[in-house]
Amino acid sequence: MSGTRRSRLRRRVCMLSVMGTLVTLASPARAADDCQWYVETIPVYTTEYRPIAIVNINGRNLPMMVNNASAYTMLTTEAARKLKLPLGPRLDDLEVKTNGLDQDYRTARVSRFKTGTLAFRDIELLVADLDLGLSLQGVLGRDLLAIADTEYDLALGTVRMVRPKGQCDQTSLVHWADGQPITVAPLMPRDASDTEIRVSMRLNKRPVFAMLGASHQFTTLQPETVRAAGVPDSQLQRVVARDGVAGQTAHIDLVQIGSEQHADQALEVERTEPAGEYDLMLGVDFMLSHRIYVAYSQGKLYATRNGLPAFTNRAGYGSGDREAGATAAAVKTFEAIPGMWAREGEYYFQTGQYRASLDAMNCAIALKPGAPDQLAMRARAHRALGDAKAALLDAEEALRLDPALHDARFVRAAAGIRVGQPERALEDLNILDRQLPIDAESRFELGQLYGVLHRVPEALRQWDRWIEFHAYHVDLPSAYNERCFLRATHNLALATALQDCERAVALEPTAAAYQDSLGWVRWRMGDAEGAKSAFDEAIRLETGLAWSLYGRSWVWLKQGDAARAREDLAAARKSLPDIDKRIRELGLPAHERPL
Repeated sequence: MSGTRRSRLRRRVCMLSVMGTLVTLASPARAADDCQWYVETIPVYTTEYRPIAIVNINGRNLPMMVNNASAYTMLTTEAARKLKLPLGPRLDDLEVKTNGLDQDYRTARVSRFKTGTLAFRDIELLVADLDLGLSLQGVLGRDLLAIADTEYDLALGTVRMVRPKGQCDQTSLVHWADGQPITVAPLMPRDASDTEIRVSMRLNKRPVFAMLGASHQFTTLQPETVRAAGVPDSQLQRVVARDGVAGQTAHIDLVQIGSEQHADQALEVERTEPAGEYDLMLGVDFMLSHRIYVAYSQGKLYATRNGLPAFTNRAGYGSGDREAGATAAAVKTFEAIPGMWAREGEYYFQTGQYRASLDAMNCAIALKPGAPDQLAMRARAHRALGDAKAALLDAEEALRLDPALHDARFVRAAAGIRVGQPERALEDLNILDRQLPIDAESRFELGQLYGVLHRVPEALRQWDRWIEFHAYHVDLPSAYNERCFLRATHNLALATALQDCERAVALEPTAAAYQDSLGWVRWRMGDAEGAKSAFDEAIRLETGLAWSLYGRSWVWLKQGDAARAREDLAAARKSLPDIDKRIRELGLPAHERPL
């Protein structure tokens, strides 16, 4: 099912989702007196059987696929371009296949990489022309996921990197089991450095090699594996997927991993790798139905069931789905559905799909009314969609329930400005200024909102703090531009403003908005020729840019060319009909009479 059709369907009905809420462990967590483990946690959103993490690279959030079948973490070429990352030479000696295809790989070095509590500085990533779908910008691979033992809890939205410390060899690392049956299978690496998750299984009592890999949405058999399991080609069934793709399934009487058995299963058959790489790929369907601990430290894979179907296929569940006698863990999973919707709403918001985010949050709140964090998330979605009144209502209720929610306070301040409540908005901004850490990234927005209220000293303080602590942030040129334009509009410290604008332009010379700000500063300083040069460049970069056309009309007047001044002013007003009002409100010189 395509993402677009899926969103439309969800506006009609809140369907069962296998998204998750974030579950945390203490760090370090005590397993026994002589065994401890230290945990890093990544929130994961599973949509259309794809596990996705939001990764912050150099200050910008990117949705990336969590793919433990990939040896390397990779960015798409388009993502590297957007991040303005210099690319290294082509790696001709690197043999990696993506989706079964050879790729040309390069490298890019990033100064900051963070997802959840996992963070790195100055690391090198691979870059390739990947087509991952779902607006995904890259792949989170085992070079990062397998830096320690790895726990996959996709149904409840978490991947954890766990470092056991001390005497843990005889300790069960399945700390959550609480009496549940535990599946145990030895890992079967090719060599000491191999981090592929390979185990032995049985199909119809015949041994097969299996890999656990999120590269596959559904558990998939190789054609040779089906024949080896005693299923003749004549018994393969043709199925048509929900997205219209045709494929084949094989009926397997018994699937066994460790002591865990599944009877009467319809598994997909597909040639995805050269014969001999693996017999069976345990896909995201299997991972969603289990909480899995890959204990590289012990050479074992542990898993417990959560009651969700163990195997599905593109056409729907097989005949052996939803086993009778759901466990208590299954009940716990389904009770978490409101949190699943909330995680999905957050994912859609992070990827700019605001209508889908609102739909998901409506479902979450309908299932669990009165959750302040969910109300705050819905308020953000309303704000992004331009509905200030609805945003204000949700933010008000969220703050009534939990006054410490910074996100809700930001929304209430911004929405309050929109609906004509500047005094209350200022009060919220002042509270945020007192409560936020001095190096908080959200001081960027705080500076913008203070600026909208013309609270210049407060806004400048935010920009000063943000720039001081974010020297390598991808939005640094934007921050310089904001601080420059704020001073330009209020005719303050123009020499300092000029320095900021020149820094912004030097960092990002093709940004028309930065050239525009530079033009206004130079105009304020009486440098008509310098202003015209900057306005000319801004208009070249963005044809019809109203602000620069308006500014250049002043330059033409000063140079005695009234005809060109009228032409630029008319073009500015056509492009932005209320530009005179906006110019006046910002404090820039406005034309008070016809030219």
